[in-house]
Amino acid sequence: MNLFETRNVFQRIDDAPAPLKIEEEDYYEALEVVPPIYLKGASWFAMGEVKSHRGDGEPIYYCFARIAGEFFGMTGTRSEAEAEFTKMAEKEKARIKKLYDGLTDNVEYCPDCDSPGAEFLGCAEHI
Repeated sequence: MNLFETRNVFQRIDDAPAPLKIEEEDYYEALEVVPPIYLKGASWFAMGEVKSHRGDGEPIYYCFARIAGEFFGMTGTRSEAEAEFTKMAEKEKARIKKLYDGLTDNVEYCPDCDSPGAEFLGCAEHI
């Protein structure tokens, strides 16, 4: 029995109503157990072994994602996992943009090119 099985990762994912935050080691263990059937860049993958099937025969997989340095697992079809993980990534992207915009609210901009710089002096290129 490996660490992944010891921590009951599959059972915890099965019991979760939404993508479950997991440990980094669990993500990489899942990636190495069997070759992934679907790999979306470096951001998410579906394990190569089918968990079950829907009534219409569409396969359900254990799917895992790395989003903003955090790791998640869920069960679903490839399209369900892609939609859910994309939604999570977009939400994180919006959160980061909001933080960045908050940091740049007080930045003065160059009157010549509208890039960040001292308002009265201009940016490094226009001083």
